[in-house]
Amino acid sequence: CWIAKLDSIGNIVWQKSLGSSSWNKASSIKQTNDGGYIVAGETTSSNDPKDFFIARLGPTGDILVEVVLGGASNDYSESIIQTTDGGYVIAGTASSSDGDVTVNYGVTDIWVVKLGAYLSIEEQSTGEKEIVKIVNLLGQETNPKLNTPLIYIFSDGTAKKVFSIE
Repeated sequence: CWIAKLDSIGNIVWQKSLGSSSWNKASSIKQTNDGGYIVAGETTSSNDPKDFFIARLGPTGDILVEVVLGGASNDYSESIIQTTDGGYVIAGTASSSDGDVTVNYGVTDIWVVKLGAYLSIEEQSTGEKEIVKIVNLLGQETNPKLNTPLIYIFSDGTAKKVFSIE
């Protein structure tokens, strides 16, 4: 995938090509606390299935770390956030039950992975979970609402941003 940082009038400040020489897609890009960037998406090489792709970039676009996570089936990342300990949580779906995916409960499961600062796996969850609390972006507990961004907090400690459109 191609990533570019633009200045306030649209000029390219820097640009990078990330992933394999085959198919690549960025799903989520966030600025990190150190002024760099974290990129999450999918990658594949030749006829291989799609896997999570994560890259940490420095403030000037230098590639600091790149990793590919997944197994023998298609695994799609959707979103990544930086955690208070300097690591990251990436969420998506997994059809694999091998490789980096420790278990699969159905055809396709939600796959949430806690990564360290250098993108090593610290924890993961594909298990069934229950919604414990729903909060708005201010952290106030609320009920599900259409056309409102919400955060669902689950029994395993994970969270999911949800925006349901009417």
